[in-house]
Amino acid sequence: MYTLLHCSPFSLQDLDEESAEVKCMCRIGTNRFFWPLVEDIIWYRWGDIIMSIPEPQQVTSRHVQIDPGVWTTVMKKVDQF
Repeated sequence: MYTLLHCSPFSLQDLDEESAEVKCMCRIGTNRFFWPLVEDIIWYRWGDIIMSIPEPQQVTSRHVQIDPGVWTTVMKKVDQF
C-alpha cells in the first residue's frame, strides 16, 4: 500500500492503533520521487497521513511519479491539511 505524508509517498511497513511505520520516498520536484539509498523508515501518527494512493508510476530508471489526476487531488488535500 502506498500512502502520502505531507506530499511524499511511502510504503507501509507496520502499524498499530496510533501510528504507522513507513518507508519514505524523497521528493525532487513537482510529482517526482525516488527511494533514498539509505532507507528512511520512521513511525508517523495516523493524523499525519493524508490519503492512500495507487502505486507510483516509473518515469525513469530511478524516479517515479503519482498519477497526475491523483496528484491534483493530493495537492487539494494538502492545501486543506
